[in-house]
Parts: sequence; C-alpha cells; structure tokens
Amino acid sequence: MNGMATHRFGGSTDSDMAVSGSFHHEFAPTSMICELCLTSASENDDNAGTNLGFTSFTFVDPDGSPHDVPIDFGARNANIGHDRLIRAEWYMRIYNVNAMGLFNAFFWDSVS
Repeated sequence: MNGMATHRFGGSTDSDMAVSGSFHHEFAPTSMICELCLTSASENDDNAGTNLGFTSFTFVDPDGSPHDVPIDFGARNANIGHDRLIRAEWYMRIYNVNAMGLFNAFFWDSVS
C-alpha cells in the first residue's frame, strides 16, 4: 500500500421520512480501492435506520479522457476500485437516527 486517505461524514434526523445525503471526494488519477463503513448510529426509536453505498465513480484513460461509471441503486456496494480513479460519489440514507460514516481510500501501484 502506498498511502491512505479518510473522510468522515454523517447526518441526523428525527423524522420517519428518509433523508438522503450525497457526498464525493476527488483525487489526482490514482490506483485505489475505496470503502465505506458505518461508524456510529444513535437510534431515536425502534423504526430507525440507515444505509450507505457508492453511487458512481469516475476514472481517466491514460490519454486523460474521463469516464463516469454510474452504479445502479440495486447493485450498490460498499467498495469500489480502479487504476486511474479521480472521483468517488456515495450517499447515506437515514431516518430517525443520528449516524456517522467513514470513507477510506487505499492507494496502490495497481488494483486491477
């Protein structure tokens, strides 16, 4: 591993209606594996919840052409990776909860 970056994010609501937050992080073209994890959840009642996942990522070809890769909501995952990643986007959906998450990026020589 050549390095690591982290970013803390979160949200809070006392409503039964779900609230979604959108987050992103941008990089110089780098080989990396990114992951999301829930670090805390303080529920306001028995009907509380949260989920998170990546919604898309962008990578560049060796010639510098960017390629956006959307991730279908049903196929969302808590990790992504690419050899020339420049942007990762994710969401956190919450209801009746105070929740915090952590985005980790691990830098490598190659991830493919």
